[in-house]
Amino acid sequence: MRLGYLYSRYPVISQTFCDAEMLALERQGMNLVIGSVYPPLTSLRHEYIGRLRAPIHYAPPQEILKILERNAKTDGKWPRDLVEQHDAKYGLAAKAAQRARTPCTSPSSFPATAWIMCMCISQTGQRILRSSLRRFQGFHSASRRMGRIL
Repeated sequence: MRLGYLYSRYPVISQTFCDAEMLALERQGMNLVIGSVYPPLTSLRHEYIGRLRAPIHYAPPQEILKILERNAKTDGKWPRDLVEQHDAKYGLAAKAAQRARTPCTSPSSFPATAWIMCMCISQTGQRILRSSLRRFQGFHSASRRMGRIL
């Protein structure tokens, strides 16, 4: 039997539980496949990670992925329908709609919290937050500054 693990970044020193689990599964005869989107940022590792037999497969760098995407679109091999279905189910609009459906525990404090979040997050995060706030029923602007942000 094969079992796959997919990490955003691996190996990382804080993933001791995952490392121990994978080592135990390998001792039991499990065939592991380990994938990571990004390589580790440091060379710091636990000494037992060297006992892990499964190789770690890394995704190509973003620059290469962009080239592959462009070539696939040019060659007519880009799975446009699949990408659109994924975007509809998991993209920014879907996440905003999901947040809007989630009840807020304290609606009166929601605008103030949202304003603080707008000040602290990236442009992409602000777009998602704005979309969520516009869908939030009963939302009102707590201040002129909040109104300008939205």
